[in-house]
Amino acid sequence: MRTRDIIIVVGAFLLFALYLAELITPDIPPLLLTVIFAVLATLPFFVKNSRLRFFGYFFFGALVYWSVGKQLDTPEMLKDYFFILALGIGNATAAIISSIERNEHSYTYSISAVAAYFSSFLIDYTSEYPDISTLIIILLVLLSAMWVHFFQDLKAPQIGLREHLTQALKTAILTAPVFLLLLIIPAYIYHVLNLDTREIGVVLFRYLLLSFVATFAGSMLRDFVTYLGGYRRDYANNRAVFRKV
Repeated sequence: MRTRDIIIVVGAFLLFALYLAELITPDIPPLLLTVIFAVLATLPFFVKNSRLRFFGYFFFGALVYWSVGKQLDTPEMLKDYFFILALGIGNATAAIISSIERNEHSYTYSISAVAAYFSSFLIDYTSEYPDISTLIIILLVLLSAMWVHFFQDLKAPQIGLREHLTQALKTAILTAPVFLLLLIIPAYIYHVLNLDTREIGVVLFRYLLLSFVATFAGSMLRDFVTYLGGYRRDYANNRAVFRKV
């Protein structure tokens, strides 16, 4: 077991514990924390031990989605540009991890999407609507898992930004109905959100646009860092291997 493995995984756990205890300064906007944690969520890729890697992805993923949930301090924030952008960044990270990591570890990251529920206003309705709360949790995990699923096929050295662009647009469209349910449930079950047809159209457009942009930007960043470091991306055992060129 390497020292680096321990540092990454224990660091992820400690950061999550500090965030839960609200010891990470509240002056930092949740959207900025989402971006920071999304970048850090790729660190478990460098963990050699497969079991430790599982926990690394889970806790870093929980940090990302906890920050996403923090954007939802009121029901109206479900329609807000910055919440949808944060959600797009969280799911884009799932897609990027899926394109370089083995499937079981990619889905581990998606499971951590439950954190978005427990850090949001939705937690207030758990006791009154336990079944609906369970459904929302499933939808959050499903949304992230779908981004993982659709990016699993992009595991070949010759696949570049064009393929990621096409896949990002396709996945945004296919996952839009799941996102729509996350809007409809608070509006028609909890009765805490006002929605009209025009608003639904605008919010869905935001989801499509921001999910696409976040995922494509993440793919570009991954390839830029790889190129800048002088590496070439290859694949072995369903996992990326970065070779020096």
